[in-house]
Parts: sequence; C-alpha cells; structure tokens
Amino acid sequence: MPPIGRVGGRYPDGTTPMAAAFAEALTDLHKCFHSSTIAAVSKRLGVSDASLSHYYNARRLPAIATLILMYEEAAQDVAKHGVLTTMPFTLEHLLELRAAAKVGLCPSCHRALTEVPPDSVDAHQATDRRNSTPPHVDRRNATSAPTPPPGLDEVLAYIESERLHDVSSVLWATASEVTAEEVAGAVSFFVEAGHPDAADVLLRGAQSRSPQDRLAIIGELLSAGLADNALVLLER
Repeated sequence: MPPIGRVGGRYPDGTTPMAAAFAEALTDLHKCFHSSTIAAVSKRLGVSDASLSHYYNARRLPAIATLILMYEEAAQDVAKHGVLTTMPFTLEHLLELRAAAKVGLCPSCHRALTEVPPDSVDAHQATDRRNSTPPHVDRRNATSAPTPPPGLDEVLAYIESERLHDVSSVLWATASEVTAEEVAGAVSFFVEAGHPDAADVLLRGAQSRSPQDRLAIIGELLSAGLADNALVLLER
C-alpha cells in the first residue's frame, strides 16, 4: 500500500499543484484523528484502506459526502481528545480545494479551463451544439433559455489568467447561492463558451444542496437540453 501522501515525490507524474494541495490538506486532516492509522480512519469513513491511501496520494478524489464525514469525524476527535488545539482549516476551504483538485486531476479538464473561448462564439446567445437541430425542427425550449447569474465574466477572466483556485472558489460559492434556473443558465453559458469543465465544477458544488434544490436544478437542465450535465447531480 502506498504511504500516506506527503510533500515531495509521492504523487503520480503529472499531478497538478491543485491536486497536490488537496492531498496535503487531507494528510493534515488525517493527523487530527485520535487513532490515525489507515485502517482505523478508513473504517470510520466506510471506505477501503486502498481508497483512503489513494486520496492521500492524489490518485483519487473522495466523494463529497465522504469528505464531509472525514472532516466531521476529525473535528470530533479534536474536540474530545485534544489531538490538536484547533482544526487546521475550515470545511468550506477543504471543499474548495477538492473543487480545484477535480480540475487538476484531469489534464483535459485543465486544458479546457485555461483555453480562451473562440472569438467567434457568443457565449450569451449561442445554443448547445450537442442538441442543435435544423431550422425547420421546432425546439420547445428554443425561446426559454435559462438565465445565468451575474458575475460569469469575472470567472472567464480568472480562467483566461489561469487563476483556477479563484475559478473554483467563485463557482463553489455561486452553486450554493443562486436559483436553479441560474445554475442551469451558468452551465449553458460555460458549455457554449468552450469550458464544459467549469460547468462540471459548478454542478459538483451544487451537489451539497438539498434534495429538493438538486431536483429543481436537474429539471432546469433537462428543460434546457442539458441532460448529460444533469447526471452530475446524481453522482452522490
């Protein structure tokens, strides 16, 4: 079994700084447990020893539910056993690191997020090419495109300047604050702008919302012809 992740030569070739930072944060979180063996922690989280080791070594990402449970269990040990005086970071920060690592673990996602959208694409008005139809076909939703939230130009600026941590932070915050229609609008915006993985990060941020909210977002995505993107909200 690989050793617990640490700085310096322990991560797979090609691991990005975002993925390494998340793995290092998980390693710090691991130290908060009263019994910090791989076997003890994996048992409390309901995952295999191998899976936990992969998380620490930037080979896989834990599910959001697993990550939240890990943080809560670690915080419980800190409070009860005084392993550390305080938690090393907030849960929100850890979730933001995971969102950035999700991009960092996928080379094609990283390329998509750092490419400037083509000048010929009007991100606000273009339609989804994957669902495009000839002009004579009636599209029920052609005149009811979802409205994106404000501030997406800022995200595009971050993407173009490769400030991917800022991209993830903004999208994660946006996912928890805007309406279902605005989430769907933002997803459509990023897909048409040539940044589908920004849409993916946004939707993964929305995974933490209530079941009712997720169903509403899924409904908006389906109405907008974005069924593939709606599947992200079912990955829990």
